[in-house]
Amino acid sequence: MQINIARLVAKRCHAYNKNCLALGGAKNHLIAVADCNVEMTALDITNSFCGCAGQRCMAASNLLIIGKNDTLIEKICQKAKLLIPGRKKNQLGPVIDQIAVDRCKRYVDEAEKNGAKVLLDGRIWITKKK
Repeated sequence: MQINIARLVAKRCHAYNKNCLALGGAKNHLIAVADCNVEMTALDITNSFCGCAGQRCMAASNLLIIGKNDTLIEKICQKAKLLIPGRKKNQLGPVIDQIAVDRCKRYVDEAEKNGAKVLLDGRIWITKKK
């Protein structure tokens, strides 16, 4: 349903010669502007996507950076590299169940298969119980 609505919105915008990015089906998207405070933005983004292991309603799922800002991407990766799995304060807790683990892995696998470049790979944390 959301994707159909996004297509309709995009089609109407393009009919009026307007640029449009319709994120149908995407949730919790963030936008970083070119002159953002890189340190603060990277910290906020990292806290958003990793809080509650990303399983809360407002966990960042998509980031759109206006303009080129490799420094922001590098800083987010630096902060994310510092995360360690665990259940203590400032650790990245577990996802809810094996179904969620499999879904997370599938998202990364599919993105990579479709050409995405993985900058920091959390799949190394996955251990399946036999």
